[in-house]
Amino acid sequence: MSEVNDFDLFIGLIFAKLYEARPRKLDLDPSDFALLEDKPEKTEHWESTMDWLRKESYIRCQQVADNLDGETAYFGVELTEKGYRALNSLPAVLRAKGDERGLGNQLVDAAKQVGMKSATKLAEKGVDEGTRRLVDLVHGLFS
Repeated sequence: MSEVNDFDLFIGLIFAKLYEARPRKLDLDPSDFALLEDKPEKTEHWESTMDWLRKESYIRCQQVADNLDGETAYFGVELTEKGYRALNSLPAVLRAKGDERGLGNQLVDAAKQVGMKSATKLAEKGVDEGTRRLVDLVHGLFS
């Protein structure tokens, strides 16, 4: 992927999906993010991102299991308090840009701009404005 790595993109998409669904729990698997079977490295990156978010206590899930396609699926996924606080924050870098909405709302808007399911495909063809914004928001969260 040019200029954008899968990890940052997936963090943004996962957070946006969970933030928009709150307080409901979601079942997530790679097909929710337009990961194709002929791209096993993308599925691995997605699974590694989900595992990292769990280990860092941003999300929790009730069960992790293989789905019918042999990919890892996460059941009953929700934001933790840490994840929710992070997404309700307004990092200084974003405040300086004049947008007073919380990070979660900005991530949801950016994800909708690129389309939740087509974001990975767009990013492969070249970084568009929406994808870049999504990744910039993730960078703002962790800086």
